[in-house]
Amino acid sequence: VGFNDTLRNGMTVFFFFFFFFLIHLFLLFVLLLLFVLAFLLLFEFICTAIFLVVWLVLLARWMDLVSGYLLLAIEVVCAICVHLVDLRNEPLVDAGAEVTDTGLEPKWLRTLAT
Repeated sequence: VGFNDTLRNGMTVFFFFFFFFLIHLFLLFVLLLLFVLAFLLLFEFICTAIFLVVWLVLLARWMDLVSGYLLLAIEVVCAICVHLVDLRNEPLVDAGAEVTDTGLEPKWLRTLAT
């Protein structure tokens, strides 16, 4: 085995481990970025939920009615649904979609599509 073969084998091993390290470093960075984004979304959702619950509890106590607590439950569920739809960042109806008149679609969905 000559010097050039030893050098070539050494460089091959070096580049293999170097790129192996770089790929893992990149994957670790992507994983950390995803973790930070997930934490921010969770933090936003928790802050929104706390604000809504506090505001709606105060409203329900001010009304001092059972219907106030029912209103609280309905509004919290609606806020969560709106937030989840917003997280998808997609329109409810595709702008280029052709809605067929089969009667399977809800009426509000047909009016949104036209």
